[in-house]
Amino acid sequence: MQSAYDVIIRPVVSERSYDLMEQGKYTFETELAAAAAAVKVGTKIQVASGGLKAKYVTGASDAAAPGTFEVVSLEGTAAGSMIRGRFV
Repeated sequence: MQSAYDVIIRPVVSERSYDLMEQGKYTFETELAAAAAAVKVGTKIQVASGGLKAKYVTGASDAAAPGTFEVVSLEGTAAGSMIRGRFV
């Protein structure tokens, strides 16, 4: 069974992320397991052990799937690139 320690590197602490905490939204940092050129800010991806796998969310039922991670910033789209997001 996966644990958060397999995927999350650290929480993001900034003025913006602190404001979001009041709304129950927490921002975390992780890295891409494989190149994902289509990933951009606002993309919803599925979290998997060892990194992230792109899984586009198209319907309301998909949006509630466990492990859905919304990208809020990224440093690149190559494997190993740092990515920040929050669980939705």
